Amino acid sequence: MGKLKNLTIVFDGNVDVFSPGDVIRGQVILLIEADTERGLDNIKGIWLRFIGGARIACQSGNAGTKDEGYFDTTQILFGTGPDTTDVRSLNIAPGQQVFPFAIRLPDKLLPVAFEEQLGCVRYQVKATLSLIRSLRNYKEYRTEKYFSVIGPAVDLNTISGLKMPMTCDVTTRGWFGLGPPVATLSLTMPKQGYVPGESVNLTGRIDNRKGDDQFSIRVKLIQEIQFSFPTSPIYVERVLAKIDSKVICPKGRISNFTIGPLRIPPVPSSGLPGCDLINIEYFILCKDRKFTLTIGTVPLRNAGTSRRRVPRTTDRTRTPSAPPEELDDDAPPSYEQVVSVTDRIAYEMTKEDFQSEGEFLPRYTYFARMGDFAFASHR
Repeated sequence: MGKLKNLTIVFDGNVDVFSPGDVIRGQVILLIEADTERGLDNIKGIWLRFIGGARIACQSGNAGTKDEGYFDTTQILFGTGPDTTDVRSLNIAPGQQVFPFAIRLPDKLLPVAFEEQLGCVRYQVKATLSLIRSLRNYKEYRTEKYFSVIGPAVDLNTISGLKMPMTCDVTTRGWFGLGPPVATLSLTMPKQGYVPGESVNLTGRIDNRKGDDQFSIRVKLIQEIQFSFPTSPIYVERVLAKIDSKVICPKGRISNFTIGPLRIPPVPSSGLPGCDLINIEYFILCKDRKFTLTIGTVPLRNAGTSRRRVPRTTDRTRTPSAPPEELDDDAPPSYEQVVSVTDRIAYEMTKEDFQSEGEFLPRYTYFARMGDFAFASHR
């Protein structure tokens, strides 16, 4: 009797970023060892299950678990499927055997992939090889592969007010905050809309009436995630970037300063459009003051900014199978892995007959430049 040595899923061109409506093409590859020509015998079938959905889960309190499904499709590659009648005496010859597949993603609103300890948005392909052992008794081997979906476009130019600067003032008082003012700190964020890859630079002014000559200023870029559990929402904050700066301003003087850059890493757009279970917001925190900012996928354009058609380049991996699009000179997107995912909902399959490539890191739109040439790639 034959033995399954390996079961893997491979996407054509190693592409793992897709748009709604794209066709996902690839292969399920089996490696079978056997002493006979029949190889692996008593096959029920090989099938793929394409799944997209969101889940939030919390074990503490009575928050519980809640799911949101986007699609769930099964495609039979060989033999019969999980809910169809068996065909007897099916076998797969020894050696490496390849089963190609192609399936189209739904052409509808789909959120980007997302991973967190209390919730996730995941897109995956699960391959199952089922062997008939006895009447209604099967031995199944499984593997899975995750992929990213380009979520809805968030054009910052269509949201009013994002080009306007935001300013706040912080007054420092003596005697544990109860005395007269000793210094006033004014902070300004030049705009309120950004895309991943852009940097936030704060400008400021210190009016030092009678305080110390040196001021310590810490600026944080924070991601706030809301998980909408049935009982009550749960909020989690993640620090995405941080800068510590010291500003010298002699007593009785006024000093101007700049703090930055705080580069925005590959992250989902504000709101996580398309997902009703998880909401994401971003803000800059400095001296207990919050600067709310909106992160999108299409950057703000200055008045008179020209547009020209820029070809997407192809490197180690291809771009999504969507047709070429017109890109701004100042807005060339690529798709970068999120910097890190420290906590996430546990993966469900951990049995010995399950093979996996390990944890998946989602990819998000990221903007970069090389000279005056706009480029886009998957990395």
